[in-house]
Amino acid sequence: FRDTFRSCRLNLSRREKAFVCGLGRIGFKKTLELIEQGKQVTVFELAESTHYTKLAEEAGAIIFQGDVTDALGLEEHVCRGPRDIYLVTGHDHSNITALENIRAIRDRQIKSGKKPKPVTCYLHVSDYVLEQEVRRSQVDRDAASAGDGELDSVQVELFNIFSQTGRQLIADHLALKNTRPRCYDEVAFYVIVGFGQMGKALLREIAERAHFENRKR
Repeated sequence: FRDTFRSCRLNLSRREKAFVCGLGRIGFKKTLELIEQGKQVTVFELAESTHYTKLAEEAGAIIFQGDVTDALGLEEHVCRGPRDIYLVTGHDHSNITALENIRAIRDRQIKSGKKPKPVTCYLHVSDYVLEQEVRRSQVDRDAASAGDGELDSVQVELFNIFSQTGRQLIADHLALKNTRPRCYDEVAFYVIVGFGQMGKALLREIAERAHFENRKR
């Protein structure tokens, strides 16, 4: 009965709809931002009740429990016509599987004669190697769609929050003139404490981007 009430509430809402898959740190922050923008936000979360789900519900989000890799569970929410879908479960393979399920659902809608509104999927991939593979796959898919003279039914915006944060930290730090070694005898040292996803991303960005006039770091 509770899910039926939520579905009625969504169907009667005239606000622009957004769909968030996963309510961890990234999903929770994005949910609050979307609500502040005046959008009707639906959240699909595997855990039944967490600190984030309670806060998001209090803020105005509509929470459904389910697995994003389950195509049948996703279909009702995708068919409701959200303009933006955020795949931020915290598990790369789950996000990618959900994207393929969403594409399949949209393709079935189109083949049945329906004309769904354009949708953009924001896909988070934290593993750097997997991120590059997905980017190459998306480029090939876009090229194939362009060759057929058709647009992909789902537009994808791929992002890696760890790499983006690493790039921003480096850009902000290197913008300070007194931190940039210029003399030949000067060397820049970086100390990273911890080697999780953020540590690895930061180290990679430093190796690729932290170039100085004296070629030392």
